[in-house]
Amino acid sequence: MGNNQGNKDEQPEHQVTLTSFYFGKYEVTYSDFKRFVEATGYKTDAEQPDSITFKHGMPPRGANNGTWNMDAKGMPVPPSDSMKPVGNVSYNDALA
Repeated sequence: MGNNQGNKDEQPEHQVTLTSFYFGKYEVTYSDFKRFVEATGYKTDAEQPDSITFKHGMPPRGANNGTWNMDAKGMPVPPSDSMKPVGNVSYNDALA
């Protein structure tokens, strides 16, 4: 875990052992997550002003840089991908 060539908060690279972990039986899709966000007004960690996306000056890729509703190229997730697993969510976002 970590990245020796990355930002200081990613260093040092180190070994991690998991004793247990959980995952859902079903993937959470973009469509599922969108319904949750619209119903609750939830803002993901990446959408917070003090998020790592903004702290480290990531290159702007759109209004929601690096958030759940953007693809890897920084473009809005197209409706045709609504049933794909949501991305760019943190552990806190998943708990919410």
